[in-house]
Amino acid sequence: MADWEQLPDEDGDGTPESIEDFAPAIAGTGTVQGDGNGDGTPDREQSEVASVPFRHTDKVTAVLDAPVVFVTLAAAGNNGNNNGDTPAKPIAKLRDVKQLDAPEDKPSDMEMPLGLISFYADLDAPGLIQNFSLLVDASAQVNGYWKQIGDGNWVNLASEAYNGSIKQVGNKWQLDFEIQDGSVFDDDGVANGVIYDPGALGYREPTALPDPISPFEGTNAHQFFDWMLLG
Repeated sequence: MADWEQLPDEDGDGTPESIEDFAPAIAGTGTVQGDGNGDGTPDREQSEVASVPFRHTDKVTAVLDAPVVFVTLAAAGNNGNNNGDTPAKPIAKLRDVKQLDAPEDKPSDMEMPLGLISFYADLDAPGLIQNFSLLVDASAQVNGYWKQIGDGNWVNLASEAYNGSIKQVGNKWQLDFEIQDGSVFDDDGVANGVIYDPGALGYREPTALPDPISPFEGTNAHQFFDWMLLG
């Protein structure tokens, strides 16, 4: 995993073909090893799909012998539907997909079992909205794709609030999300046809909703209803 520079990378996504060939298939879909996102085409042939072995640790630079888990990142277009009947057309080329350490200042209530995933996506034109899918083994404890924004807060791009979603597909989690070139979620901050994105496959407990407040809170109305019930 450490020295890939001498290995062939014909599709240019930064991960050699001989590495992507080990990406686990999605169980129950009829796909085969080397097709990490289950689209029927080997990842080695797609510049818009990269399957990369990560270490199962949030400190990859320190824990070099942690178990390996494959993460598959796929870029897709907007012309597919959400039920899988029509595949989306890829429109971006991925490069330099890699694992980074989790930040020291991450929220205390957030787990990042695989640290950060960092990547570049080259688009057809500046300012486009690009759809992405991340797939990882379902044994990983994740409930979102978390991204830190300018005010320091972390938001889950794989949530309905940000036009994303998370679901289990066979033996993997699939997290779908979108990023617009030049937006607050594009770390270079410029609509230049390139999205740069470090984010985290992470887990954070959902914020608990407050107990509902009775419409009679702070009044004596309950005494009236008690009187009616007692007759």
